[in-house]
Amino acid sequence: MKIQYLCPQCHPEPRKSSIVTLRDLFEVEQKQISDNGIHPAKCDKGHEFVIIFEAAKFETLFDIGMNALRDGYPREAVSSFTASFERFLEFYIRYVWHLKKIEPSIIEKTWKLMENQSERQLGAFISLYTVEQKESPPCLSNEKSKFRNKVIHKGYIPSINEAINFGKTVYEIILEIVIKLENWPNNSLLDFYFSQTPKYPEEYKFVINHSPQAICLARKFENSYKVEFNKVLKYFDINYSS
Repeated sequence: MKIQYLCPQCHPEPRKSSIVTLRDLFEVEQKQISDNGIHPAKCDKGHEFVIIFEAAKFETLFDIGMNALRDGYPREAVSSFTASFERFLEFYIRYVWHLKKIEPSIIEKTWKLMENQSERQLGAFISLYTVEQKESPPCLSNEKSKFRNKVIHKGYIPSINEAINFGKTVYEIILEIVIKLENWPNNSLLDFYFSQTPKYPEEYKFVINHSPQAICLARKFENSYKVEFNKVLKYFDINYSS
């Protein structure tokens, strides 16, 4: 996935206005997104700045999946959606541990016991969710789990519609859980969320912020995190026939 940007010193006005001229469009640059979300950049005139993709890992991976769908790579989309779901489980687990005021060193030591085993992570999530919510958690159905394994482990190449349907399932599960987290009485979800996003490098004077487009805990639409998935598809210019 690539992010687009304009040099904030060469083109200050488009950052303050929704009006982008034809000249601006020709001079938009792209940069491949990195794992840490921090992208130092320099324009042709030597201006240095940094681009921050301000997202939790599960949000970034879901956007990558949506871009893969748009570009016609359904297998890669399913892989990214799967990784997004797994990293969201980690986000949930760590958030609950954070609320229980467990020491960070103990959190990291405990996470190392499961970081390379997705089944352990799923088990930890199911147990914590059941204890906290007093109900069974929303998870991938057996059918969706078999589909994921068929794609990831057996080399199955899904259709675009199959990948979209899988992405929709992951999207709805994540947002269902996020809404429950938001309603917890401690009211600390956003504080924890921002602790999981990239930090601004202090050495750069000019910073460009980018936000994920499909799932983003930093913003709401009509007072809700959840947008109908069909609208998300339209935003990414993805055609879908059920």
